[in-house]
Amino acid sequence: MKISRLHTQVCTLALLTNVGCAEGAASGVGLDNVLGSDAAAPVDDADAPPGDGSRRDGGISPPVSELDSGAREPGGRDAGSESGDAGPQSPGDPGTIPMPKPSCEPTSGCNAARYLGEISGDEASNSNLLMTTGKRSEWLTFRINEDSNSSRSLKATITLSGQGSANYDLFVYVPDDSSSKSCAGPTLSSSKAGAQPDAVSIDKSDAFISDDSRNVTIEVRHIDGDCEPYILDIRGP
Repeated sequence: MKISRLHTQVCTLALLTNVGCAEGAASGVGLDNVLGSDAAAPVDDADAPPGDGSRRDGGISPPVSELDSGAREPGGRDAGSESGDAGPQSPGDPGTIPMPKPSCEPTSGCNAARYLGEISGDEASNSNLLMTTGKRSEWLTFRINEDSNSSRSLKATITLSGQGSANYDLFVYVPDDSSSKSCAGPTLSSSKAGAQPDAVSIDKSDAFISDDSRNVTIEVRHIDGDCEPYILDIRGP
């Protein structure tokens, strides 16, 4: 019995190596008798546990990493993918939006005009001068006084000079009496182009007995250019 079993094992090994085993066939001991009827049946890969690397053709499946033909950068990023660099900021970035230009509109109206002081309209004096400056359209006012008892006319020269690209025009309002203020219909005006100086002259004849003093209103009006400074000069006789 031991000899027959040994012969059967040797015969089985011979069959696996494609070597005939006549002796086993002659002795009546078949392979099916030794390994059982299921030994020669093919193995179905579906029954193999997942991930064991087996294939139906009996070969070994390559590792998953070898199936990925795309190159990868360190850290797992594909070489063909974007680098992730945000690139330069777009023109719409808040840091590149130009700041709006400041408004050159006046901050107050005629009735709240900035008061500059007084000058004499009929007495010459070295101090008979008012000056101011600003950087936008503006309403201003001053008083020209009758100081002489003679029949001299009241006189004053008002000069407006813009700086840089600023273009300002000059409008002067002189009322009909000594106590009121005028804000409608300029009595005098000058509108020269660009930064050329604008100038007007007040020359009011003396009226007998009555007070010829006046509250004069000035409108400095920005026309175009930047809101650069202007200089306003008011001189008596």
